[in-house]
Amino acid sequence: MDLAARKAANLSVLRRQDPDIVDLLDQSSHAVVYSFDLSKAGWAKKGIEGTVFLIRRNTPPYYGIYILNRVSIDNYRLILTEDLVIEQQDEYIIYQTPNGTFSLSAPDDRDMDIDGPLYIQRIYVVYGFTNLEIARGYAAK
Repeated sequence: MDLAARKAANLSVLRRQDPDIVDLLDQSSHAVVYSFDLSKAGWAKKGIEGTVFLIRRNTPPYYGIYILNRVSIDNYRLILTEDLVIEQQDEYIIYQTPNGTFSLSAPDDRDMDIDGPLYIQRIYVVYGFTNLEIARGYAAK
């Protein structure tokens, strides 16, 4: 399957989860979600791993991350909002929500760059924009 056909198929699958998705900005073939366990002072897998997509929506909030879970039938969604506390540490993105502290990793070496996976770098570019028109311009590239 060529790249355009694969993108169209993935977009179709994701739109069943969220019909407001209009574009896939980036993806990585494998990512894992961890949660920080305070009682053990360490990270624990959440039972979510699979292909991760950086998506753009046509309604606010405009950007998010979806993981098509290979471990269970429950897929994962993280909408990028202004109140999300997010930071990058190597190939991990660590973020804090009202439900706790989580980490998202992408161990696929093909997606790695000097500063971590390319999709994490793109999250920072998209997430860092405050002007929506500039962000849409970036997403169109």
